[in-house]
Amino acid sequence: MTSIAFGTVLLCYLAAVSLALPGWSPAKIAGLVAVSLFYGYGFIAWRTTQYRWIAHALILTAQIMAFAASLTNGGLTGYVAPMQIIAPLAAGFFLTSRSAIIYGAVSVGFFGLLLVFDINGWVSPTPYSAEAERVAALFLLSTTTVLGLVCVIGFVRALERMLVAARQA
Repeated sequence: MTSIAFGTVLLCYLAAVSLALPGWSPAKIAGLVAVSLFYGYGFIAWRTTQYRWIAHALILTAQIMAFAASLTNGGLTGYVAPMQIIAPLAAGFFLTSRSAIIYGAVSVGFFGLLLVFDINGWVSPTPYSAEAERVAALFLLSTTTVLGLVCVIGFVRALERMLVAARQA
């Protein structure tokens, strides 16, 4: 359910951003690929019980998508880079604290790569006006907040299920 929720929230974000920032961009294409993968992970979770692997795939996909989209939208100073923050939070909620630390280190690594790419001139500036960028940032921050809530709600529900199972045992 979380994977489908991530896909739906990202799809809503892409639709809203497309209104503010018309036209196709590599970031939007990366977003659509991520939406497709998120829905695919949800389907796989529905058909199997490989939740841990699906959680890893979901988080890593989100990180790679945010990195790829950042390369064509201003790098570290663009409006997409903050999406990296979701990865360690989701890992902490759905996996383990060790996973959260590892995904946090991967996020820092991606930030470092964005810095190196920016220093070498390999990052494209955001192709939109400052006003459109502000609107996109508003949508992104709102989406990030919703995704954070999805993580918290998913964690609480999992905790409640474990508590019920423990009481029954």
